[in-house]
Amino acid sequence: MAFRISNVDSMAGAAPAGAPQAPPLPYAPKPTAEPGPAPQAPPQEPPMTEEERAQRETERMQREQQEMQKRQQELDDFIEKMRRILEGISRR
Repeated sequence: MAFRISNVDSMAGAAPAGAPQAPPLPYAPKPTAEPGPAPQAPPQEPPMTEEERAQRETERMQREQQEMQKRQQELDDFIEKMRRILEGISRR
């Protein structure tokens, strides 16, 4: 079956000759940037003391340790579940 393209412009997205044009937008597009002064950077916190830095590091390490323990428990539970499934299959 042969297919003939009679109007290449209409296939490329252009409106065919004599087609109605799209109406203008009922509103003006918003500008991309608000006029006025440039935004100010947020105020910086005072530098941490060595003790505060050490405390934050300790807290971060504790959170990571708890997360690792949680993941290890989930892995152990998964392994136990798979072991039970395999035992059930091997008994058949």
